[in-house]
Amino acid sequence: MSDRIFINGLSLHAYHGVMAHEAKVGQTFTIDLDLDIDLSDAARSDKVRDTVSYDQVADCASKAFCGERYRLIEAAAG
Repeated sequence: MSDRIFINGLSLHAYHGVMAHEAKVGQTFTIDLDLDIDLSDAARSDKVRDTVSYDQVADCASKAFCGERYRLIEAAAG
């Protein structure tokens, strides 16, 4: 069985972008997460320890998104 967890509007400050000021000052990015996960153990046990910690998911996403700088490129209009 697959369940879904949504985290919408997670705001993260990171230093991505092509421009020099983006590397120096950074900017706020807002991301939405849509996770497919099996929560059948949590449904059977009704115990918090068997489910997913939104706090840990947000922390993991933050570390992955902010851990390295990427020079993003804007797509050209066609």
